[in-house]
Amino acid sequence: MVFYYIYHNIIIFGNIVAGIGDVVYLKVRGEEKGISIAPSQTSILTPTP
Repeated sequence: MVFYYIYHNIIIFGNIVAGIGDVVYLKVRGEEKGISIAPSQTSILTPTP
């Protein structure tokens, strides 16, 4: 399981810090997910092809 934290509009994966507007790809149970960081919301997108 991958835990992520949103703190003051910054999403942190362990030691990875991404700013607003970035897209972070991570492996979740073997599936690659794209997480888009927007000012109003954080979306988990469908796995990339």
